[in-house]
Amino acid sequence: SHAAGTPSLASEDFDVVPSDAPPDAARREVAAARRGKPILVSAQDYTGDPILWTVEHWAEAGAVGVVWGEPGACKTFLCIDMALSVAYGRPWQGRYRVRQGPVWIVAGEGSRGLRRRIAAWEAENRVSGGGAGIYISRSALALNNHDIARELAAFAAVSGPPSLIVVDTLSRNFNGDENSQQDVRNLIDVLAKLAAQCGACVMIVHHARKDGAVYRGSTVIKGNVDFQHRVVREDRRVVLQCEKMKDAEDPHPVTLLLSSVDLGEERDQWGGTRRASSLVLRRVDEGFEQVEQAERIEERVLEALRRMVDAGEEPTSAVLARALRMRDGEVNKALHRLEANGRVCVEARKNESSRRGRPRKLYFLAAARNSE
Repeated sequence: SHAAGTPSLASEDFDVVPSDAPPDAARREVAAARRGKPILVSAQDYTGDPILWTVEHWAEAGAVGVVWGEPGACKTFLCIDMALSVAYGRPWQGRYRVRQGPVWIVAGEGSRGLRRRIAAWEAENRVSGGGAGIYISRSALALNNHDIARELAAFAAVSGPPSLIVVDTLSRNFNGDENSQQDVRNLIDVLAKLAAQCGACVMIVHHARKDGAVYRGSTVIKGNVDFQHRVVREDRRVVLQCEKMKDAEDPHPVTLLLSSVDLGEERDQWGGTRRASSLVLRRVDEGFEQVEQAERIEERVLEALRRMVDAGEEPTSAVLARALRMRDGEVNKALHRLEANGRVCVEARKNESSRRGRPRKLYFLAAARNSE
């Protein structure tokens, strides 16, 4: 018997996606590999199905997994970071290959800030597209509900099967009891059928208990999902740790740095303007302390540059160095990194005072120039 509001799904529940849906290697492997084959095979003939990754080493196609952490650990930020890499076909954090395809974000929490997060990610990665290939739910969805599951399958038939589905969070998109083994198992079964039908990875964002030691709810979560990752934050440092990878080796932890991206000015509801910003995650390749120090210098340079431009001055690297009482080399390195990351732009102007006729390099905020 099933708890009220959590009906069991019959075998035909996800037959909405037609067999002539857009070709997809993962969907073929996950959903159709067994078609027309005996239910059992001898060990001598057994080869198994190859692992097909949505995000290399971290998220498998056709799988259901959990990413959990304490409030404020940036677990949603991290999942959105992965999702945008999948949507744009860019290696996650420049290292882990992805299977490009549409992304669904079932946003039960923080949906109002998603547009800004997407804009910050695009600015950080120097791409544009306005979130093409990314689909966001209008509200939280009861994903263990029979009708909602069929609606999602029908949407996949029209828009094309997704590569990744992010569920943010379990509690907001679930109308059962997260402490009930039966309710949680039913939810994971529904999501597993959807994942297999679409060849997608389903990534569930989940909260920790008050003590932060483990995730909330029934212990059957870990036993029934294909992977489980934990997100831990200490100040600006965000670490992704694998706690379970059912069909592959556990990947090594990844350390990321939480950084701010300036999005320029935006209008508020009263017609005024204010500076907008959002956060992104950056991989840490060198010592964490050195990265933090470099970013602090960059922020000082940006703030001085903003003040000078607003005052109508023409900032060069030498002028910035004097204003900040820093060495020319430090400021030049910071400006070079900021230019490479698309946060400042350079304009060469004729230098009347130079005997050799060398142009002066003037620096401006890229966000301000792009909005002109």
